[in-house]
Amino acid sequence: LWGQDHVLGCVHNEESVTVVHRDDVIAWAKTWYVPNNSLLVVAGDLDPKQLKGELERAFAGWKKAPVPPTPSFKEPGLSGSRIRVVDRPGDHVTQIRIAQFGIRHDDPRFFDTLVWNHAFGGSAGSRLAKAIAGKAPSVLGASAAFDRNLDRGSFVVQAAARNSDALATAKLLLAQLAKMQREGP
Repeated sequence: LWGQDHVLGCVHNEESVTVVHRDDVIAWAKTWYVPNNSLLVVAGDLDPKQLKGELERAFAGWKKAPVPPTPSFKEPGLSGSRIRVVDRPGDHVTQIRIAQFGIRHDDPRFFDTLVWNHAFGGSAGSRLAKAIAGKAPSVLGASAAFDRNLDRGSFVVQAAARNSDALATAKLLLAQLAKMQREGP
């Protein structure tokens, strides 16, 4: 979806991990994990005055620091549909992913997509789960999720099925997407 040149599309492997050193991680944390770039959420049956004092003591040494602008990355231009097959000889199960660009976290449709995804494929009682349970017993699971970031995220429908049922399962997922588009939740 994102391509090799985008931060969300780069492939992580042993070589990419070995170029990151301890000092790199410490510098990154000092840059981004500062009070003026953080949010603390506390829940429970607590005394607010007591909690405030405890938090002030616990975080007394944590000082504000300049926060650089959030980096942004150019989206790859996509058109049409693409199918990528990764053959792993000896595997008996096919992993299926159908993806498209999603929305940003600050998109006004953010909360609508929570409801939409829950109904479509984000829960055990979703439309996708019911379609799979009724018609595709060899499918080992199916779900859908939005990846919401500061930048535009992705929307991914995924399933696993026996190799012999991979094509039928992919068609079933695409049909359920089309039905959801036509009819809504």
